[in-house]
Amino acid sequence: MNGAAAVCIHATCLELSSGELSIGLLFRGPSGSGKSMLALRLLDEVGTGLASDGVPPVTARLVSDDQVLLRPADSSLLASAPAAISGLIEVRGVGIVQVPCVTAQTRLGLVIDHVPSAAIDRMPPQARAGLCGIDLPLHHLDFARPDTPARVRVLARIAWEQLQLASDSLPQYLAARR
Repeated sequence: MNGAAAVCIHATCLELSSGELSIGLLFRGPSGSGKSMLALRLLDEVGTGLASDGVPPVTARLVSDDQVLLRPADSSLLASAPAAISGLIEVRGVGIVQVPCVTAQTRLGLVIDHVPSAAIDRMPPQARAGLCGIDLPLHHLDFARPDTPARVRVLARIAWEQLQLASDSLPQYLAARR
């Protein structure tokens, strides 16, 4: 891992997979914003929506909840869990539970920050987040919305090039509303 020291940040990390494709997602936000809740929802449900025939569903595996170790490696960023919390997730109102679907490390591909719905642009410009000297795509989602797991899976499918944003081909009246 290029000998770089790991940096520990307050976040939750999952790896989403569909067949041979995978992507690491980093959820950031203040305590109580719903990072663990969103992770739990993605871990608990398989997503097939917006997939064409023959495309495997999107499944999730936990990397780390609450604290994530980030380490630059070969112009990418690897995420893992501190040993003391590996395989554990907080279920608010229940306690800390062991998760059976865990991966030790993932290569991050997306950063998703919690932002209240009212502050999210309808058709946002592309944004980037710099972490440990690595530049990653950044998206804003309201973690409490019931459709957020589906939105996260759409972002993964866009990153895998299974879906494409149609903003360049929108009719003029829609483009003007951006």
